[in-house]
Amino acid sequence: MFPGRANSTPRVSVCRAPLGEVTLPLAVARPRSHWSGRHHVQLDDHSAIRSLASMSLAERLAALASAAAAVLFRYSWSEAIGLGVALEDATGRVIGLEIALSPTDTLGALLTAVRACLASAQHDPMPVSRWIPNDEAHNPYFSVLVGAPTDVGRYPELRHDLTLWLEPSPLALRTEHHSRLFERTSVERFLVHVAHYVDALLRTPAGAVGDVDFLSLAEAAILMQAESGDAAPLPEPAAVQAMFAIAARATPTATALVSSEGSMSYLELDRSSDRLAALLAARIAAPGVRVGLAVRPGMHQIVALLGVLKSGATPVPVDSSFPRRRLTDIIEQADLALIIAESALAERYDGTHPIARLDDLLMVGAQLDAVSVGPGRPPADLVYLLFTSGSTGVPKGIAMRQSTLANLVSWQHRCTPATRRTLNRSSLGFDVSFQEIFSTLCFGGTLVVADERERQDVSTLRSFIAAHRVDRIFLPPVALQQLAEISGSDAQDLAALRHVIVAGDALHVTPAIVRLFRACPASLINQYGPTETHVATSYALDGSSMRWPLRPPIGRPISNAKVYVLDPLDHRCALGTVGEICIGGMLPARGYVNQPEQTAERFVADPYAGAHGASEPTACSSFSVGAMLK
Repeated sequence: MFPGRANSTPRVSVCRAPLGEVTLPLAVARPRSHWSGRHHVQLDDHSAIRSLASMSLAERLAALASAAAAVLFRYSWSEAIGLGVALEDATGRVIGLEIALSPTDTLGALLTAVRACLASAQHDPMPVSRWIPNDEAHNPYFSVLVGAPTDVGRYPELRHDLTLWLEPSPLALRTEHHSRLFERTSVERFLVHVAHYVDALLRTPAGAVGDVDFLSLAEAAILMQAESGDAAPLPEPAAVQAMFAIAARATPTATALVSSEGSMSYLELDRSSDRLAALLAARIAAPGVRVGLAVRPGMHQIVALLGVLKSGATPVPVDSSFPRRRLTDIIEQADLALIIAESALAERYDGTHPIARLDDLLMVGAQLDAVSVGPGRPPADLVYLLFTSGSTGVPKGIAMRQSTLANLVSWQHRCTPATRRTLNRSSLGFDVSFQEIFSTLCFGGTLVVADERERQDVSTLRSFIAAHRVDRIFLPPVALQQLAEISGSDAQDLAALRHVIVAGDALHVTPAIVRLFRACPASLINQYGPTETHVATSYALDGSSMRWPLRPPIGRPISNAKVYVLDPLDHRCALGTVGEICIGGMLPARGYVNQPEQTAERFVADPYAGAHGASEPTACSSFSVGAMLK
C-alpha cells in the first residue's frame, strides 16, 4: 500500500529543510565530490512542446515544474519531492519547492497548487545563496531545476543534477545534466515522461497523478520483452516422476546415483522406487495425501522421494535437524497421513502420526516382483509441500505444483544439460534440492549424493566434488565463498566443473571467487526466485572472471515465466527505477496450506495476463514477492 495520504490534495510550499534525494535513475554511485562536467539532451517532437511554447513564461514554469514533480514522484513514490524553479525575473532568484503528492491527487489540483506557490514566491526575498549546499557534494534541497534558457549554466554553485527548460529556437525541450551521473538514455526517457505529463496536465486535468501512462511505446516494448521468458512446451506428462521413468526406460544401465555407499543404475532406482510406491499405495487412502519424509541424505532418501511421488502422494520433508518447535509446527500444519522415517529417526516421531520405517519397507519391497505404478499424477497436482523457516512467525507451507518443477528442470536441462554428474548437497527441506535431483534424474545424468558429513564440512565437500569429478553444483553464495577461500588459485582437481549455480542470497563476486574461476573452467550462474515460485530468473557469467560485475544482476526470466517490476498501483515501473517484484506465468505455487488469508494477499491475479500474446501459457496467478528490484 502506498504510504501517502488518502483523499488529499497536493501540498506545495517553499522547502524549509533538506529532503531525501529524489532524482533520475543513477548510472553510477554518486561521487563524494561534485563533478562539473555537463551534457545536453533534447526532445523536439512532441505535442507537449508546442503547447508549452504557446504559454507565458510563468505558466510554462508552472506546467514544467508540475510535470517534473509528477515524474519524480512516479520514479520514487516519495512522500515529498524537492524541486528547484528559477523565477522569471532579473534578480536571478531560485525557489526550492517541497511538493507532497498522493497517487489520487488530480493533475489539475497539482498544477493549481504549483502555480499558486510560484506566484506567492515572487514576493519572497530569499536569494540563491539560500539553496547553496554547505559541504555536500550535491544539493540537499532539490536535484532538478526548472528554468528558462537564460538560466542554463547560471547556477553552478547549486550543485544540482539537471536543469530543464524549453528552448525557443529551435523549439525543443532540453536538459543540461551531470555528465557522470546519468546515462543519456535515462535523460532522454525523462524528457519523454515529462512531456507526457505536460500533455496530461493540459488535456485531462481531472485525471489522477498515479494513473498517467507516461511510458513511451518503445520503453513499454522493452519492458514487455524483458519481463517475459520464452514460451516452451512442457513435457507430457508434466510430472517429474513420469519424466524420470521415461529416462529410466531410455538409459536403464546408466548410473543414476553415486555416493560413498555405492551406486545405483536407472533400472535399479526405478524398480526400487516402484516397489516402495506399491507398498505405500496400499496404505494411503487416496491420492494427493501428504506423506512426511524423515530420511537422512543418501541414496535411500532419493528412493523414498521417488516412491512417495509415484504412489500419488505429496512428499513433505521433515528434517530431523530442524528445531523441535519448527518440526512440531510443520507436522501439525501438514496434516500428514504417514511419516516415512529411518529406524534411527523413527522414535522422534512416535505418537504424532502413523510411522512407516523405511528400512522395513525397502526390505519387504525387495521381495516383490517387478511392479509399475503408472506414469504418475497429472500436472495440476502437487510435487511437494515445503515450509518456510518461520523466522517471522509460524512456518508457512508452500504447496508447489508439478508443472512448476517440470518447467524448471526442462529449462535447466536446455541451459546446462545433465549429461555427466551433478552434486546433490542441499537439504530436502529446501527447494533447490528438488532442482538438483530432477534436473539430473529426468534426463539421464548421474546424481552424486553427498552424505551429512560431506555436506557440513566445506573442505570434505571439496574433496568429494573432486574425487567424483562432479561437473555441476548448486550452492548458496556463502558456501561458494567458503569453497573459493579454501581453494585459492589451486583448482586443478576441480577441472571437471562446468557449471556452478548459486541462489538463495545476493551474489557478490569477491576476489576469492575471481581467483577460483580464473583457475577453474566453469561458468558461474546466478539464479533468483523465492520458495513460492522456485527459480524465476537466471544470469550466466562467462569469460574472464576478472571482468565480472561485483554484484551480478538476477538476469532474465526462465521459460514460461513472467517477472514484473511494479509500482504500488501495479503499473510497470520506468526503466532504471525501483519497484516490487511480482512473478507470474507457470511459476507460482498453489498457495500456503491452511492459510487462505495470506494466500489471497500474496498470490494475486496476474495484472498483465494475456498481454504478451495468445501463444503464451495461461498465467493463472502471480506472486507478490515483497522485495524491491531496479
